[in-house]
Amino acid sequence: MFFKKKIRRNQPESIVKDGDFVTLKKACVTKDAETVRNLLEAGVPVNAKDTSGMSLLDITLKYCDNIYIPQTVSISKMLMKAGCVKSEKTDSLVKAIGERFEFYRNDISKDIVERLSNALDELYELFNVAPVPKRVVYDGTSPITVTSSRWQDQYNELWNTLVPGSGKAKTVQGEMIRIVGRVTNEILDNGSINWGDDFKLMLETYSKFLDMNKTLELGLVEEAKRISKSIFSKSDKPELYRLTEITVQWVIANPKPIPLGKVDYYH
Repeated sequence: MFFKKKIRRNQPESIVKDGDFVTLKKACVTKDAETVRNLLEAGVPVNAKDTSGMSLLDITLKYCDNIYIPQTVSISKMLMKAGCVKSEKTDSLVKAIGERFEFYRNDISKDIVERLSNALDELYELFNVAPVPKRVVYDGTSPITVTSSRWQDQYNELWNTLVPGSGKAKTVQGEMIRIVGRVTNEILDNGSINWGDDFKLMLETYSKFLDMNKTLELGLVEEAKRISKSIFSKSDKPELYRLTEITVQWVIANPKPIPLGKVDYYH
């Protein structure tokens, strides 16, 4: 438990020890509401920023997994009551929490999903942010379509429609989108820390999926095969993005859903 210090309210931030702010920041990140309350009551300033320029309010929102939405609401209320104000990033951080929750909503335990959903509604109201629409789950049988024109936006549409919150997709099309997404994320965003045989098997299977093509130009299919076979843990962004672009074209050119059979990779 955190023990209160006698810090006079409204004193200049330079007088308060750096350790007090660090402790408050850590409590916001870990969603330790009791410690946040004690520090605020002790007078630790709330409008200081960390070394990256983020406010405590934005830090609280940035580090919010689905399970911690209720605590995020409580801590946000305390910070705002103490004088912490919104930044230009705040609304987008709230929206990101909503997008993440809606993506995984159907995979969250029925015992807690309603409580988390209600807390999310409270978060929207607190920050006056429009709720993120509930995700439309693909039925596995309807023709696959997109409404966007840019391949990047088309990819996002296909990801949100065809890829489940956890596990493999129901269709070959969805699994192809999932594979290029997972591979790209692992290499560019995760430093290839988990790169291994499972990712290689995913790419080998992806290459076989390409042969199920009915209408996409064969030159593009061969290009995607060539890229998928050359990808490794240090592949660069242009190569990965090109594979993603062709994959989007493949899915759009083959809109009739193909049920996903047994695959040899685990993840």
